[in-house]
Amino acid sequence: MSSRRTTDKYTAVDPAQARAYRLAGDLGKILGDSANTDRGHNTLAWALDVRRSEGDMKALIVGGAKGCPTLFVLEVPVPSATLGLMMGKAVALAAVGRTLSPGDELTLLPEHFGSALDPGQIPGVFRIVPASEIGQGLSGPDLLGVVAGGSSAAVRGPLAKLQASLRRLQRLRETEAPVVMRDNEVQLIRRLLARLQASGWDRRADPLPADLLALADELAKG
Repeated sequence: MSSRRTTDKYTAVDPAQARAYRLAGDLGKILGDSANTDRGHNTLAWALDVRRSEGDMKALIVGGAKGCPTLFVLEVPVPSATLGLMMGKAVALAAVGRTLSPGDELTLLPEHFGSALDPGQIPGVFRIVPASEIGQGLSGPDLLGVVAGGSSAAVRGPLAKLQASLRRLQRLRETEAPVVMRDNEVQLIRRLLARLQASGWDRRADPLPADLLALADELAKG
């Protein structure tokens, strides 16, 4: 499966794909689109990057897939729009053959992305919500919203590893361990932080111990 991205005007053939472009055009300005195709260049899934107003800090992603009558919308920070396009397609591919309702969860696997991606960037679970929770004016029988990180199971393991790694770094600093050992631990911590962020980590629901919080924030900013 290959991926392409273009901002050129595209005439969609699949009815759901055509509906996605109409919806995106009604919502705002389409700044980018992306599609996964098979070896015969048949479109399998698509996603559109929409900005509802100039200077908008959030990108609205509209995603769909062949064989899935439902369109999905999610919001991501503008700097993460490219990843958002990948997620929009992956969510729709994971939904093919399923009838979803608000409250359901979708587990995303690497094969849903159709391209190489750091596993730490893949939220393990998406929670299905009414489209109206994503944006005002979004509604319809075949339109649903998705929110990353619907299950604490996607957070629990990486969070435990993060806590252990932070404590290990504390000990390395206290004992003035070699710089290379400390740097390796810092890189591991940053990878774990990125993985947790992608999994929808809610710091209020799953907080770090107070004595580790400042160290985690220091490394996240670095």
